[in-house]
Amino acid sequence: MLLYILLIILLFLGIFFLESFLLSMFGISIVFVLCLFLFKKVSWKLLLLGTAIFSVFIDVVLNIPLGVTMLVYLLSVLIYHLLSFSLSTDAGFSSYLFNFVGFLLFYIAYFYAQNFFLIGNCGLVGWGQVWGWILRAVVSVLVVFLLERIFVRFRDGKSKSNLRFK
Repeated sequence: MLLYILLIILLFLGIFFLESFLLSMFGISIVFVLCLFLFKKVSWKLLLLGTAIFSVFIDVVLNIPLGVTMLVYLLSVLIYHLLSFSLSTDAGFSSYLFNFVGFLLFYIAYFYAQNFFLIGNCGLVGWGQVWGWILRAVVSVLVVFLLERIFVRFRDGKSKSNLRFK
């Protein structure tokens, strides 16, 4: 049991380091990538708890008003969830296209929320910013694709609850 607690703490610190580094350097959110990757794979309560903890720490470390990141996470996941009723999010090219739209909406909302709560206006957007959002969304979809390939390799073909290490 102590080993599991130590593993969870180390995993938390590793993901927190990656999140703060990639968000401040490139504007890519690993926690949101994991959130959309784990969207229908884990309980929504566990997903909400994890994103709440990470968003509070990220807001404090990056000096963003408390709750902005959580608000953007919740709005993006809510839109993603509502759109998942009409579009397939399980497998295939359409799921990656759907993930791309979800990531693009997240990065746009994150930009506007930060500017609105820090500066008081929505800010100016140029084509460089738009291409940056598109590039971040493409990189996030590629990370989800790689995570799904890794996830499939560890799952047993007979039972989805058994892990295999070969």
